[in-house]
Amino acid sequence: MINEERELIIQEELLIIRDSGEIPEIVFHSTLEYLTHDAEGPAMVLTEEELSPLHEAVIARYLEIICRDLTADNRSLSLFRGVERARVNWTRLHNFCQRVQIESAQYRKVVAQVLIAFITLECNEKQVGQTSQAFNCSPAHFCEFITALHIPLEQLPQDWHGLCAPAESATFKTTK
Repeated sequence: MINEERELIIQEELLIIRDSGEIPEIVFHSTLEYLTHDAEGPAMVLTEEELSPLHEAVIARYLEIICRDLTADNRSLSLFRGVERARVNWTRLHNFCQRVQIESAQYRKVVAQVLIAFITLECNEKQVGQTSQAFNCSPAHFCEFITALHIPLEQLPQDWHGLCAPAESATFKTTK
């Protein structure tokens, strides 16, 4: 197989991953199966140089989904899933990065900034009597998300605790 043909095949698979549904890692594994083992696939042995853009496509898609679910303008859209889904997808993204040996710190910072902005907006809206279903996670899960993103509590608005419905007591693990 000539290099140009390999490149075109991988580019096509990148588009499929990038435009995938809610769990891009599943599409990534389907792509790997097709490219390397499927009887109808090209039976390629992928190099690190060829795997890297596939990994990046998975990460980009996860980030797009997470940011979508932490964007206030999306709250009225059917595709909006809220903070709980963003938390779940952050965990998936972080675990994917660990499995493929990519440092997730740069992505954690992006998600943390988006979450802080979303929390601040939600707190401001709550002060003027507007309510939202965006904080659809338990206080414990919310605390886990904040901790996983290494967000210092002093960066959050004072009344952030009231965004989730009361439930079990939530506590924080300190990170250094």
